[in-house]
Amino acid sequence: MNQHLLFKHVLTIGGAVLLAACGADNDKDNTVSIKEGSYVVQMNKEVAAGNLIGDRTPTQGLLTTVGTDYALSSYQSTLYHLGRFGVDRMTRYDQELDKDKAIWDFSANDANSPSNSNPYELVQNADDNAYLIRYGATTIWQVDPSATQEVDFIKATIDLSDYNATGATTPRMAGAVIENNTLFVMLQRLDITWAPQTPYLVAIDLSTHQEIDTNPQQDGLKGIPLNTPNPFSIEAHNGYLYVSGHGPYNSSEAGGIDKIDASTYQVTNLINKDTLSYLSIPSEDIYPHIQDIAVVRGNKAYTLIHREKGRKTLSSTLQELNPETGKLRAPLTLPELTGKQLRDIAVGPNDRLWVSVHDAADPKLLVIDTDTNTLADTIDLNSTAIDIDFLVIDR
Repeated sequence: MNQHLLFKHVLTIGGAVLLAACGADNDKDNTVSIKEGSYVVQMNKEVAAGNLIGDRTPTQGLLTTVGTDYALSSYQSTLYHLGRFGVDRMTRYDQELDKDKAIWDFSANDANSPSNSNPYELVQNADDNAYLIRYGATTIWQVDPSATQEVDFIKATIDLSDYNATGATTPRMAGAVIENNTLFVMLQRLDITWAPQTPYLVAIDLSTHQEIDTNPQQDGLKGIPLNTPNPFSIEAHNGYLYVSGHGPYNSSEAGGIDKIDASTYQVTNLINKDTLSYLSIPSEDIYPHIQDIAVVRGNKAYTLIHREKGRKTLSSTLQELNPETGKLRAPLTLPELTGKQLRDIAVGPNDRLWVSVHDAADPKLLVIDTDTNTLADTIDLNSTAIDIDFLVIDR
């Protein structure tokens, strides 16, 4: 075990330094300057963080937990640590990633249903306003992140129970973004057997907090039906939304990627099972499934594709996608990607693509220059990064 992990770690994200305790033979702190922001990653049972510019060596062993189901959300220089299924709590950090220095720690459960709200994401658009997306609940919470007492945290709720799939008790909210003064919420809509039904994107007008009827000429649900079963991720970029869906597990249905106009709600399917048929081996029950999408600009994005047999991932490919045409380029062939399984991708500042390598013996982050598709940096980690997020210093 790395000796320094036995000691307390502190990350200053609103000031100028990262502080990490050294080993037992040295009682002085390591100090790492943060000049233009920081990255933060959720790993198996801990968080790591480091500088975005210059020396990116991470401070690890932060916010250690017993369980593994945790995620991150951020707003400018504020970080939220979300304990998901069975934890159902969220914690705010402004200056230091130290459990003793949390700004607040609040429950994500409804008073009349005190368990398993499973908070997935906190989407914030002002110092005193945000929306808590809860996978195990039927309502979105509109909240005040600046509240200092839990009783003042919830401002209102938005009910999405109309979207519950057959036999299910929740619509399975799996992510959200804000674009065009609208909160777009991605719903997986798994039924009582966990089989994916038609997924939807719900649009909430942030001026009124009422659901927008995205197709008034059609009766029924007001949201936008998607072509991407079991959606995992959603991105907003320059007036468009991009939703990637994994598809059912143990199935030839590959999921796909939809592009949605945030003003007209028109849906364009960019990738589907036919697009990815070249990765299928039906005789061996091996099929491709979309894991993630990361958008750089209007004509450049990246998608992470897993080849799976049942629920087992056999291999990963990282491919460039043109969102204007839906055209996929050949997989990236960096030696550092060869033979590796990948877990998460995200576009950070300066349009760098950050990639999590899922390798028990050698977990790391790769930072890729998207202009040349060449490796810009390698960041070694204690364990696989499950969730990659970015913070800025100045508001």
